[in-house]
Amino acid sequence: MRDLFLFVLSLLLFVSLISCAQDTPVNDTQSGDAAVTPASDQPDVSSAPTASPVIVTDAPATGSAFSPDPDPTPTALPSVEPTADPTDHPTDHPTEAPTAELEATEFEAIFLGIKGYGHINAAAVQAPGAKVYRFRVGSEEKLYSIRNTGGFPIQNQLMEGCSYRITVDGSEVTSAVLLSSINEASPVITGTPGKRTLKNFLKTSLMPLGSTLYVYGGGWDWQDEGSSVQATSIGVCGIWSDFFKSQNADYLYKDSQHPESSYYPFGDWNEYYYAGLDCSGYVGWVMYNTLETSSGRSGYVIKSSKMAKAFANEYGLGSWSSASFAGDLRPGDIISMNGHVWICIGKCGDGSIVIIHSSPSKSVTGCKGGGVQLSALNPNGDSKDCEAYRLAEHYQNKYFPAWASRYPAAVKSYDQYVNFDRTGSTGIFHWDLSGVLSDPDGYNSMSAAQVLADIFGE
Repeated sequence: MRDLFLFVLSLLLFVSLISCAQDTPVNDTQSGDAAVTPASDQPDVSSAPTASPVIVTDAPATGSAFSPDPDPTPTALPSVEPTADPTDHPTDHPTEAPTAELEATEFEAIFLGIKGYGHINAAAVQAPGAKVYRFRVGSEEKLYSIRNTGGFPIQNQLMEGCSYRITVDGSEVTSAVLLSSINEASPVITGTPGKRTLKNFLKTSLMPLGSTLYVYGGGWDWQDEGSSVQATSIGVCGIWSDFFKSQNADYLYKDSQHPESSYYPFGDWNEYYYAGLDCSGYVGWVMYNTLETSSGRSGYVIKSSKMAKAFANEYGLGSWSSASFAGDLRPGDIISMNGHVWICIGKCGDGSIVIIHSSPSKSVTGCKGGGVQLSALNPNGDSKDCEAYRLAEHYQNKYFPAWASRYPAAVKSYDQYVNFDRTGSTGIFHWDLSGVLSDPDGYNSMSAAQVLADIFGE
């Protein structure tokens, strides 16, 4: 079914691109996430329906392939008639590109993914000359290798279902240019890139809220070594919200029983790095969009448990402490724990804390998907009877109803979220508010309720 859908989608896109194509340049496997338990201890959830890993489609510059829909159910796919003879479907018989040609050629093609995904490892995919990259060229599927000049620049541009102008030398792709623009999402709350105030940092942290799913490795690059193109781009990537709209409450961030159709990285590379954000990818994106004013600069995505200390000692942005007392937390603090990282929105009068993070929380159907969301920490256990939970629930239900219909606000024990390794780099990062950021709005001394009310205008 995945191949049939790709075939039909490819034909539709190829026709539409003839008239409207435009030339536009285009895991946290290291960080893990302890939204429920540390990533290494997370049980696999494999009983829910498996989603096809086709994530984005090539959309004309005038809009996204997944049109906005207030209904939280996934966007309906176009209904099509089956091919006359399924055994003759080109996808079932990919053709290897010739090994030699007289000269390089350039043409349009749709990227379909990796042949054997879920069954081959990174060494096989990255091997020179490996013809495992599937492209739709006209009505035919072809297999190519991809030239790597260091840093996998082509792989870090490829997104399944998108159309590219590729240059092929023999059987090797030497360049790929995205043919249609990827629209920037329209967040409910908008920060200002490069505006270095505590308020703007917190506003920026709320921008992907309610429209960005948790993708393990999301925000990391294809080779899982640093920041992705999306994590070093100004604005909320439209692909994140498109992916959210294409899924429903049965979305799973990991399906170990069906690796060939799971969004979880397989074989030590991030095939779906572009579709959402994990915990460190999210915090790295927030840092970039607060401190930078243009896309394409060095990023801030590093291992989650090292972020707090690194931002203080290596980046020189503030101070670091290994203390775990709730009284030490202030709005805007970044907390690295074992396997997770999160941002403090503020404390409440009853000692509970509102946080924002990207976490694979359970949906209303019990599937671990989640993403960027407000959550509550309760110093008295995981009871919902606390102010932080009521605040998280109120703002998500009111301003992000599509999200709230799938993912209820979560509450965790405070002790679970300050799981610090005293001999390592986990701990609390406090901003330097006298040099790096300023605080003309007085957010540093506000409660969580005051911060949220001011940002949302309540």
